[in-house]
Amino acid sequence: MHGWMATTLILMVVSPAAHAKVTYLALGDSYTSGVGVRPHEAFPEVLVRHWSALGCRVNLHNKARGGRTARGVFHQQLKEIAEIKPDLVSLGVGTNDIRLGVSVEEYLYWVGAILDELVSQGVPAHRIWVFPQPAWHLAPVALRIGSPEVLMQQRNLFNKSLRKLVLSRGMRYLEMGKMMQKQASIGDLSPDLFHPSPRAYAAWAKWVVTNLEDPCLLAGKVPDGFP
Repeated sequence: MHGWMATTLILMVVSPAAHAKVTYLALGDSYTSGVGVRPHEAFPEVLVRHWSALGCRVNLHNKARGGRTARGVFHQQLKEIAEIKPDLVSLGVGTNDIRLGVSVEEYLYWVGAILDELVSQGVPAHRIWVFPQPAWHLAPVALRIGSPEVLMQQRNLFNKSLRKLVLSRGMRYLEMGKMMQKQASIGDLSPDLFHPSPRAYAAWAKWVVTNLEDPCLLAGKVPDGFP
Protein backbone atom coordinates (compact mmCIF):
# COMPACT_ATOMS: atom_id res chain seq x y z
CA MET A 1 0.00 0.00 0.00
CA HIS A 2 1.48 3.32 -1.09
CA GLY A 3 1.46 6.14 1.43
CA TRP A 4 -0.13 8.50 -1.06
CA MET A 5 -3.23 6.40 -1.54
CA ALA A 6 -6.26 7.80 0.19
CA THR A 7 -7.74 5.45 2.67
CA THR A 8 -11.39 5.71 3.41
CA LEU A 9 -13.12 6.16 6.74
CA ILE A 10 -10.93 7.44 9.51
CA LEU A 11 -11.16 6.45 13.18
CA MET A 12 -8.46 6.38 15.92
CA VAL A 13 -8.94 5.33 19.52
CA VAL A 14 -7.78 7.64 22.30
CA SER A 15 -8.04 6.88 26.01
CA PRO A 16 -11.06 8.61 27.58
CA ALA A 17 -10.37 11.84 29.37
CA ALA A 18 -11.31 11.72 33.05
CA HIS A 19 -13.97 14.40 32.73
CA ALA A 20 -14.85 14.29 29.01
CA LYS A 21 -18.21 15.87 28.22
CA VAL A 22 -18.72 14.35 24.76
CA THR A 23 -17.49 11.19 23.07
CA TYR A 24 -16.63 11.68 19.38
CA LEU A 25 -16.10 8.76 17.00
CA ALA A 26 -14.33 9.49 13.70
CA LEU A 27 -14.69 6.97 10.87
CA GLY A 28 -13.18 6.86 7.41
CA ASP A 29 -10.03 6.72 5.34
CA SER A 30 -6.69 8.52 5.25
CA TYR A 31 -8.28 11.96 5.16
CA THR A 32 -9.56 11.36 8.67
CA SER A 33 -6.69 9.28 10.01
CA GLY A 34 -4.19 11.98 9.04
CA VAL A 35 -1.95 10.36 6.44
CA GLY A 36 0.56 12.92 5.18
CA VAL A 37 0.68 15.00 8.38
CA ARG A 38 1.84 14.53 11.96
CA PRO A 39 -0.64 12.87 14.35
CA HIS A 40 -1.56 16.10 16.14
CA GLU A 41 -2.27 17.74 12.76
CA ALA A 42 -4.92 15.20 11.74
CA PHE A 43 -8.28 16.85 11.20
CA PRO A 44 -10.15 15.26 14.15
CA GLU A 45 -7.33 16.15 16.54
CA VAL A 46 -7.39 19.79 15.44
CA LEU A 47 -11.16 19.87 15.73
CA VAL A 48 -11.11 18.54 19.28
CA ARG A 49 -8.61 21.22 20.32
CA HIS A 50 -10.93 23.91 18.91
CA TRP A 51 -13.83 22.53 20.92
CA SER A 52 -11.71 22.28 24.05
CA ALA A 53 -10.77 25.96 23.71
CA LEU A 54 -14.50 26.73 23.67
CA GLY A 55 -14.98 24.84 26.93
CA CYS A 56 -16.30 21.57 25.50
CA ARG A 57 -14.06 18.65 26.49
CA VAL A 58 -14.23 15.88 23.91
CA ASN A 59 -13.06 12.28 24.14
CA LEU A 60 -11.88 11.32 20.63
CA HIS A 61 -11.88 7.80 19.21
CA ASN A 62 -10.35 8.00 15.73
CA LYS A 63 -10.84 4.64 14.05
CA ALA A 64 -10.14 5.86 10.52
CA ARG A 65 -7.41 4.11 8.56
CA GLY A 66 -5.79 4.77 5.22
CA GLY A 67 -6.93 2.80 2.21
CA ARG A 68 -10.37 1.95 3.55
CA THR A 69 -13.45 1.70 1.37
CA ALA A 70 -17.02 2.06 2.62
CA ARG A 71 -17.19 -1.72 2.91
CA GLY A 72 -13.95 -1.72 4.89
CA VAL A 73 -15.27 0.88 7.29
CA PHE A 74 -18.40 -1.17 7.90
CA HIS A 75 -16.50 -4.37 8.64
CA GLN A 76 -13.50 -2.93 10.49
CA GLN A 77 -14.39 0.33 12.25
CA LEU A 78 -17.73 -0.33 13.94
CA LYS A 79 -16.74 -3.26 16.14
CA GLU A 80 -16.34 -1.22 19.34
CA ILE A 81 -19.25 1.17 18.93
CA ALA A 82 -21.31 -0.47 21.69
CA GLU A 83 -18.45 0.08 24.14
CA ILE A 84 -17.57 3.58 22.90
CA LYS A 85 -21.17 4.86 23.01
CA PRO A 86 -20.45 7.95 20.88
CA ASP A 87 -22.40 11.18 21.24
CA LEU A 88 -21.19 12.33 17.83
CA VAL A 89 -19.92 10.47 14.74
CA SER A 90 -18.21 11.75 11.60
CA LEU A 91 -17.72 9.73 8.42
CA GLY A 92 -15.53 10.47 5.44
CA VAL A 93 -15.05 7.75 2.80
CA GLY A 94 -15.17 7.16 -0.94
CA THR A 95 -11.81 7.96 -2.50
CA ASN A 96 -10.61 4.37 -2.29
CA ASP A 97 -13.91 3.08 -3.62
CA ILE A 98 -13.28 5.08 -6.79
CA ARG A 99 -9.61 4.08 -6.90
CA LEU A 100 -10.53 0.39 -6.68
CA GLY A 101 -13.33 0.56 -9.23
CA VAL A 102 -16.28 0.15 -6.85
CA SER A 103 -19.59 1.18 -8.42
CA VAL A 104 -21.55 4.07 -6.95
CA GLU A 105 -24.39 1.64 -6.22
CA GLU A 106 -22.17 -0.63 -4.13
CA TYR A 107 -20.60 2.36 -2.42
CA LEU A 108 -24.01 3.70 -1.39
CA TYR A 109 -25.07 0.26 -0.16
CA TRP A 110 -22.15 0.11 2.29
CA VAL A 111 -22.48 3.73 3.36
CA GLY A 112 -26.15 3.03 4.06
CA ALA A 113 -25.16 -0.02 6.09
CA ILE A 114 -22.77 2.11 8.16
CA LEU A 115 -25.44 4.74 8.82
CA ASP A 116 -28.02 2.07 9.71
CA GLU A 117 -25.65 0.49 12.22
CA LEU A 118 -24.88 3.83 13.86
CA VAL A 119 -28.58 4.57 14.32
CA SER A 120 -29.27 1.04 15.58
CA GLN A 121 -26.59 1.61 18.22
CA GLY A 122 -28.38 4.69 19.49
CA VAL A 123 -26.63 7.56 17.69
CA PRO A 124 -29.27 10.20 16.79
CA ALA A 125 -29.39 11.01 13.08
CA HIS A 126 -28.60 14.72 13.59
CA ARG A 127 -25.38 13.77 15.38
CA ILE A 128 -24.03 11.88 12.37
CA TRP A 129 -21.89 14.18 10.21
CA VAL A 130 -20.75 13.05 6.75
CA PHE A 131 -17.97 14.69 4.76
CA PRO A 132 -17.65 14.90 0.97
CA GLN A 133 -14.57 13.61 -0.79
CA PRO A 134 -11.90 16.31 -1.17
CA ALA A 135 -10.84 17.36 -4.67
CA TRP A 136 -8.15 14.67 -4.74
CA HIS A 137 -8.38 14.35 -8.52
CA LEU A 138 -6.35 17.59 -8.75
CA ALA A 139 -3.41 16.18 -6.76
CA PRO A 140 -0.30 15.36 -8.82
CA VAL A 141 -0.19 11.78 -7.56
CA ALA A 142 -3.75 11.19 -8.76
CA LEU A 143 -2.39 10.97 -12.30
CA ARG A 144 -1.25 7.46 -11.37
CA ILE A 145 -4.91 6.52 -10.86
CA GLY A 146 -6.53 8.11 -13.91
CA SER A 147 -7.15 11.28 -15.85
CA PRO A 148 -8.25 14.32 -13.82
CA GLU A 149 -11.36 14.72 -15.96
CA VAL A 150 -12.61 11.15 -15.45
CA LEU A 151 -11.74 11.16 -11.74
CA MET A 152 -13.54 14.49 -11.28
CA GLN A 153 -16.69 13.09 -12.90
CA GLN A 154 -16.59 10.04 -10.62
CA ARG A 155 -15.91 12.09 -7.51
CA ASN A 156 -18.75 14.49 -8.31
CA LEU A 157 -21.16 11.59 -8.88
CA PHE A 158 -20.16 9.92 -5.61
CA ASN A 159 -20.45 13.15 -3.63
CA LYS A 160 -23.82 14.07 -5.18
CA SER A 161 -25.20 10.60 -4.50
CA LEU A 162 -23.79 10.61 -0.96
CA ARG A 163 -25.36 13.98 -0.20
CA LYS A 164 -28.77 12.77 -1.34
CA LEU A 165 -28.53 9.63 0.79
CA VAL A 166 -27.36 11.45 3.92
CA LEU A 167 -29.96 14.22 3.77
CA SER A 168 -32.76 11.74 3.08
CA ARG A 169 -31.99 10.16 6.46
CA GLY A 170 -31.99 13.41 8.41
CA MET A 171 -28.22 13.42 8.90
CA ARG A 172 -25.74 16.24 8.32
CA TYR A 173 -23.87 16.49 5.02
CA LEU A 174 -21.05 18.98 5.48
CA GLU A 175 -21.05 21.41 2.55
CA MET A 176 -17.27 21.83 2.37
CA GLY A 177 -16.85 21.06 -1.32
CA LYS A 178 -16.01 24.57 -2.54
CA MET A 179 -13.37 25.05 0.15
CA MET A 180 -11.82 21.66 -0.63
CA GLN A 181 -11.79 22.44 -4.34
CA LYS A 182 -9.99 25.74 -3.74
CA GLN A 183 -7.40 24.07 -1.49
CA ALA A 184 -6.58 21.45 -4.11
CA SER A 185 -6.50 23.96 -6.98
CA ILE A 186 -3.75 25.99 -5.26
CA GLY A 187 -1.78 22.89 -4.28
CA ASP A 188 -2.38 23.14 -0.53
CA LEU A 189 -1.08 19.59 -0.05
CA SER A 190 1.14 17.60 2.27
CA PRO A 191 4.61 16.49 1.09
CA ASP A 192 3.12 13.27 -0.33
CA LEU A 193 1.39 15.45 -2.97
CA PHE A 194 -1.95 13.75 -2.38
CA HIS A 195 -3.33 14.52 1.06
CA PRO A 196 -4.16 17.99 2.42
CA SER A 197 -1.56 20.04 4.26
CA PRO A 198 -1.78 20.84 7.99
CA ARG A 199 -3.10 24.28 7.01
CA ALA A 200 -5.84 22.70 4.90
CA TYR A 201 -6.91 20.35 7.70
CA ALA A 202 -6.97 23.29 10.10
CA ALA A 203 -9.32 25.07 7.70
CA TRP A 204 -11.62 22.03 7.72
CA ALA A 205 -11.75 22.16 11.51
CA LYS A 206 -12.42 25.90 11.49
CA TRP A 207 -15.28 25.37 9.01
CA VAL A 208 -16.91 22.82 11.31
CA VAL A 209 -16.55 25.00 14.41
CA THR A 210 -17.93 28.03 12.52
CA ASN A 211 -20.84 26.32 10.77
CA LEU A 212 -22.01 23.53 13.08
CA GLU A 213 -23.32 23.29 16.61
CA ASP A 214 -21.08 23.04 19.67
CA PRO A 215 -20.97 19.26 20.32
CA CYS A 216 -21.64 19.68 24.04
CA LEU A 217 -24.80 21.65 23.36
CA LEU A 218 -25.75 19.27 20.55
CA ALA A 219 -25.54 16.34 22.93
CA GLY A 220 -27.43 18.21 25.63
CA LYS A 221 -24.36 18.62 27.81
CA VAL A 222 -23.26 21.99 29.17
CA PRO A 223 -19.72 23.15 28.27
CA ASP A 224 -17.37 24.26 31.05
CA GLY A 225 -18.05 27.80 32.20
CA PHE A 226 -21.76 27.72 31.37
CA PRO A 227 -24.34 28.08 34.16
